[in-house]
Amino acid sequence: MHRTAVVRTTSEGKSIMQRRSIFGQATRTVAGAFALAGAGTLATGPGASAQTVSSAKPTAPTATATTGPIAGRSINLTTAWIDGSAVYGIDSPSGLAGPRQTVATPASLREGGAVASTGRMITSEGKNLPVANGLVLAGDPRAAENPDLAAIHTLWVREHNWHVERLAKVHPQWTGDQLYRQARAIVTAEIQQVTYREFLPTLLGPGAIPQWNGYRSNVDPTISVEFSVAAMRFGHSIVSNVVSREAEDGSLTGPEMLLRDAFFMPASEFVKHGGADGFLRHIGSDVSNTLDAHLVDDLRNFLNDPPVAIDLAAINIQRSRDVGLGTLNQTRVALGMRPHADFSQVTPDPELASRLKTAYGTIDRLDLWIGGLSERRVRGALVGETFHRILTDQFVRLRDGDRLWWENQSWDRGMAQWIRETTIADVVLRNTDTKRMQANMFLAAERADLGRPGVALAVARTDPHRASGAPIASTEVRSHDGTGTNTQFSALNGVGWQFGRIGPARFADGVHTMVAGDPNPRTISNVVVAYENTSIPAEKASAMLYVWGQFLTHEIEFAKSGTEDGSVFSPAGDPVLATGTMIPMTRLAVDTSTPPAAPGGASRPTTPPPGGNPGAASGANPPPRR
Repeated sequence: MHRTAVVRTTSEGKSIMQRRSIFGQATRTVAGAFALAGAGTLATGPGASAQTVSSAKPTAPTATATTGPIAGRSINLTTAWIDGSAVYGIDSPSGLAGPRQTVATPASLREGGAVASTGRMITSEGKNLPVANGLVLAGDPRAAENPDLAAIHTLWVREHNWHVERLAKVHPQWTGDQLYRQARAIVTAEIQQVTYREFLPTLLGPGAIPQWNGYRSNVDPTISVEFSVAAMRFGHSIVSNVVSREAEDGSLTGPEMLLRDAFFMPASEFVKHGGADGFLRHIGSDVSNTLDAHLVDDLRNFLNDPPVAIDLAAINIQRSRDVGLGTLNQTRVALGMRPHADFSQVTPDPELASRLKTAYGTIDRLDLWIGGLSERRVRGALVGETFHRILTDQFVRLRDGDRLWWENQSWDRGMAQWIRETTIADVVLRNTDTKRMQANMFLAAERADLGRPGVALAVARTDPHRASGAPIASTEVRSHDGTGTNTQFSALNGVGWQFGRIGPARFADGVHTMVAGDPNPRTISNVVVAYENTSIPAEKASAMLYVWGQFLTHEIEFAKSGTEDGSVFSPAGDPVLATGTMIPMTRLAVDTSTPPAAPGGASRPTTPPPGGNPGAASGANPPPRR
């Protein structure tokens, strides 16, 4: 299957150091398209040190409990909750600004601002996203990275306004602020529901995520570096090779584009030929590429104003070393799993096993990202067992450790049922000119096949809003910086919270110096990632799988960039790049200060044992009555 790259070029005249700044920040370029390279220790607060996770009530240790070197912890500049922040923005977004990116605050995205709010979010002509500096503007500054992502952002802004319009009709006495808050609560709940009802079952298999059984204050939802730098980067392997806009009948409404040519598409071009509506139809009908250790050649060998090149695989590997990520086997041991004895245990593909051995020599040097993509799949899932465990662990902790999770709120019974049944196809049907859509947009279905036997259609549902003097949900209003969700430790998962880790930090000095002697990331890319097993059956998943993965990653992660160069250079004998060609990467900023004290007792919720539920600990709060 032919696959093409997701890349963008720098503007003419950029200096080498400017290129390093642009391409080295995984949060701002192709390297961050699906997962940001966060780091840090699995700790309960800014500055907390690496701790063995446990099921006791989570609090950070005192500073005096920490001995030895303190591993660097990188900082998350957005909220780490699934809270709609990518749609609505955060209160202090100044650190998010980057090349060709404009930041917005929640107030600046509201009609009338925070004071004279109508409840609606600002749109441009045609109910599209507002425009700044020629690009679409949204709650997350990366919304303009590609048109598929911009279409998802457009969809949720329209959904917010759809709810505001209907709420205003049945509650004419409500203020604009009341309308905004209620619509925001509904949209956030819908984003959570789509993630857990559709995205995760497609990726991890039905039943992989246990049923929600109430908020658990002892569960720590901190984003682990293993999740951020490795497991959520599965999407780099499945990116569709083209971007298109489709009509209702499946015909193209505009020219088909390579995705690399569509990066940072001007807003004036985005709205042409059906705009967001056409892109959303394409997302549901196009099949994603095979999830494996292969990346398309354009992602690996894209020359950007030589001697600068882009090799996303090499950048991913280098980023894992930047943050001190453990190897595949070290991570498996930390997860309570048996380490692989040799490469043949990693993959059933003998050619891939041979290439891994050639690149790494010994199994204990195998990087987590490459190794995780190479593993044989869990039955019913698209990923291998190590990524499956990391992803399951993280998404259960994000849900069960969220006091303001939608099911933990007091909703009107009808609205609760509406949210529970919401699919992304529902949202598309009521906010675009699309008349038909398959029931599950995460499984590809060509437009011409909609309505045929075996392809279930989504059904438009009744408006859930009813005339009543009471709000539809007695929800606590989320902050726009993620703080206050945990009543014991307000800063938990808020802006500025540090990334954690499951396993021990792998630094040469225990702090921040990368381990020397590991294989050159570019060499690994040439030997392993260039290989494609064409005998693997095509995926059934649609492009929605990686587009939603990108949107979701931006929802919970934005790692702060540092200033230290971490570039990779091509070795002698490279089959494509001249010797010494720079593959730019800037290392992430880290905090190595002594961990502060925090309230409570133990440090971390447990990483789940095999088959375990990280939320299943004593002291759990029961779900609220309906």
